[in-house]
Amino acid sequence: MLYLFQVTVYSALLYVIYITVIKDRAAHSFSRAYLLLCATLPLAIPFMYIPALADNIIQLPGITRILLPDVTILSKGGIATANGGLTFNILAASYLLITLVLIARTAIQYISFIRFVKRHEYKTINGVKVLLNTQTGPGSFMQYIFLPGSSIDPVIYEHELAHIRSKHSVDILFMRILRACFWPNVVLYFINKELKIIHEFQADARSVSNKETYINALLNDTFNTNCFALSHTFFYHPLKRRIMMLQKAPLSHAKLRNTVLKTCFSAVVVLSGIIYLQSCKPQAEPQKDKPAAMKTVYDTISAGKISGHREVLTFAEKMPTTNYDLGKYLGQNIKYPENARKKGIQGRVIVRFIVNENGAVSDASVVNAADPELAAEALRVISAMPPWTPAEQKGQKVAVYFTQPISFKI
Repeated sequence: MLYLFQVTVYSALLYVIYITVIKDRAAHSFSRAYLLLCATLPLAIPFMYIPALADNIIQLPGITRILLPDVTILSKGGIATANGGLTFNILAASYLLITLVLIARTAIQYISFIRFVKRHEYKTINGVKVLLNTQTGPGSFMQYIFLPGSSIDPVIYEHELAHIRSKHSVDILFMRILRACFWPNVVLYFINKELKIIHEFQADARSVSNKETYINALLNDTFNTNCFALSHTFFYHPLKRRIMMLQKAPLSHAKLRNTVLKTCFSAVVVLSGIIYLQSCKPQAEPQKDKPAAMKTVYDTISAGKISGHREVLTFAEKMPTTNYDLGKYLGQNIKYPENARKKGIQGRVIVRFIVNENGAVSDASVVNAADPELAAEALRVISAMPPWTPAEQKGQKVAVYFTQPISFKI
């Protein structure tokens, strides 16, 4: 979950740079390349670290630590039971199911197009197959141009031919698969939408010979045309941006160079900040002042200095796992404190701990607690947790932070 959150945030940051520096500038090839970079580079950024910065200590926000599903402990005659949410395995299975459905949808659309091609006659012109009388389009996909009638409009033909020569269909298929695999990343939707518009800008720029005639062709023809989800269509919106872009002169070499430099500088600053934060060792949050009674209960097992670890990560390439149900373990072992139950005390306890290089749970500490007795019980059980399978980063066993919320309810 943290990885997907990071990828989404990093995609958004890079996309904001595009909006502020590049959008609606006549630098179509650079815009296309940058948008594809916005979609792919964030997938690798969470794994980027600078070893030389590992000894630096910074205070990171709590969200950078893996937040495990909340577990609710209910008091029923002094017996605690777990009422946790979905386990990690169920979440992973649900995620995979949605991904497979989206990939299957793309595959079905592709098969539908292949069947469509086989049903219609075509002419081969300069290595491109032009389908006629399809009642669909005009549009293009891969090496095919499909036209609704029996005639070939040279303006439309040159436009769709530009799509094919620029291999825009490869971008569309790539983005479809990427959006299926990382569907929670909503930024990919905006990147994909803008990328299609850039495709139209490129095709317009490469196919137009007479701007006035071309603009009239865009304005006079109807927009109510049939098309395939994977294909490009000649009448792709937004029309206003296409016409305005046709009126713009291509950027001079000096202006294009300045645009590229501004974009690269902004991206480098953002990425440097991200990689710096990921490379530095997180500092344990300072303990807030607590009542004396609470300190005597659990401060002896609260984390102080994190000793014995070269580095404690907030995320690793291969995260720690358990061979038991964590929610079930907590529910079976946490005993609702009798005194707290009698007094009607309930509330939430948040415990932070480390799964070290050997898989052992260590340095457990209470980040926040509604009551010292509830905190002590939560710490007792988490500190006695059976070993995990340790995390791995670049083939090395590493320690990783976790945060476990536990809710006590009468």
